Amino acid sequence: MTTPFGFYDIDHIKALITQSGLNDVTCHTVSEEIEIPEAARISKGFVEGNPGVLEINERATVAASVVTKATADALEKVYGPLPLKLAFQEIVFTATKPAK
Repeated sequence: MTTPFGFYDIDHIKALITQSGLNDVTCHTVSEEIEIPEAARISKGFVEGNPGVLEINERATVAASVVTKATADALEKVYGPLPLKLAFQEIVFTATKPAK
């Protein structure tokens, strides 16, 4: 899960944006709690909606759908009865392109 969710080092990302030639880089975080009516919906996104599913399809001894179901069960166990309430945080960057 580090591939889709591991790019979070703000200073490193700002440096990459600046190195790409953009200016006035700003950053802010948005935190929110979302309510998910069913664990299957979010687990499908976690498992089948990111590059990790390629590894599952190539290497796993079970189908991605089995991993998705196990993930949904684990989410319900950890976060309690439905609807699930999950905290999410997004990091938002803005920058400007220099005038030519």
